[in-house]
Amino acid sequence: MMTTTALANSSTSSPPPKPRPGRAMRWARGGALLAGALLVGVAAARAGERASAGTPARGAKHRVVFHVNVDQDERWQEVLNNVENVQRAFGPEGVEIEVVTHGAGVGLVQSRNASLRERVERISKTGPVFAACSNTLKKNELTSADLDTGVKVVDSGLAEVIRRQEEGWTYVKLSR
Repeated sequence: MMTTTALANSSTSSPPPKPRPGRAMRWARGGALLAGALLVGVAAARAGERASAGTPARGAKHRVVFHVNVDQDERWQEVLNNVENVQRAFGPEGVEIEVVTHGAGVGLVQSRNASLRERVERISKTGPVFAACSNTLKKNELTSADLDTGVKVVDSGLAEVIRRQEEGWTYVKLSR
């Protein structure tokens, strides 16, 4: 009779406890949680990078290189307008600007171009650097004496643009 009672009691009691997951299962769950946390962290970091993209660190300057290789007074005026606008937007202390000329664009910084000479020299006094390609100068039998005051001569205009881009400068070339 005792056996019957014991069977009766066990049938009315709660089901037996479930076995605990093995060590491998616990590691898998922990790994999945860790992977999920890492993904959330990486996503948050990337969102922060995108939010601050284009914003230099405190105290750092924006750096912009303008690429000029066209021979057209109207286009040169546009470049100079854009240089002044960028300076106005970030303040002279908040931006570093280089205007690189080569090919037909060297006319922008030639001293023979009286209509632009005064403006180029005035702008360069506020910080922007104007550069002319030595290859273009040689090809056109020009020297640094043929350029506006303060224009620097670089070994290659295009190489100068490439170097600036590799250094993280923002590249601007007006197009139509």
